[in-house]
Amino acid sequence: MNERLSEYKSFVEVKSVCEEWPTHFSKWSLELDNKALNRTDVDKITLQLLPPNRPAGYLPALTIGDGNCMQHSLSRLVFRNEKHHTEMLCRIIAELSKNPSQYLNEDYLRLGCTFVKGKFLAWIAALSDCYNGEDTSDTSAVQSIFEKETFQARKLWQYLGIWQFMAAANALNCCIISLYPQKGPKEFQALFGRAMLPYDIEDGQKILYDMWSSSRPMRDEHWVANHIVSLVKMHS
Repeated sequence: MNERLSEYKSFVEVKSVCEEWPTHFSKWSLELDNKALNRTDVDKITLQLLPPNRPAGYLPALTIGDGNCMQHSLSRLVFRNEKHHTEMLCRIIAELSKNPSQYLNEDYLRLGCTFVKGKFLAWIAALSDCYNGEDTSDTSAVQSIFEKETFQARKLWQYLGIWQFMAAANALNCCIISLYPQKGPKEFQALFGRAMLPYDIEDGQKILYDMWSSSRPMRDEHWVANHIVSLVKMHS
């Protein structure tokens, strides 16, 4: 599927082919194994970055940092290994392509987030790798950025951010708690440290945990994430 997506030349073409695909992982269980992580698998750098609101009993797992870390971390949480990262990416792109109006809805994007400074959608658009100085108060400009980012993200080794995380929550039909260290701009901590909720919220929905990280040496006030790892239960 990923090779097929890479062949298309526009967002419209990607959207067209994605209409043929199912989005949800309905046949896979999201129950995590309590033996998912051994002590040798702990990401010791991210361990030092864990915020106070981390879930009890969960630790950061070493996650491949090859430019596809979001998909790798989600694959580990769902399949207990990182081998299905391309499948995760295809499902994310399918969800974004089939339901763009959801990801351009300010009210939906704010669900699970404490960020209150300005329009959330404008912030997401301005932080996109596809942002090129457009007026993010213009709805059509933001939609164009969204479509460019979705089209670009169809290939491996591309930037993935809030839009893709939100799409993953819907593709997996679960809540993804995204943790962010208490470092860097407060706006970033609020933007990225949040719950990614599906738009069809159900009682008893499964919860997965991911965390933003970085291996670069930076001062706390200038800290910016460049990596994502999965949080899983420690093997007792």
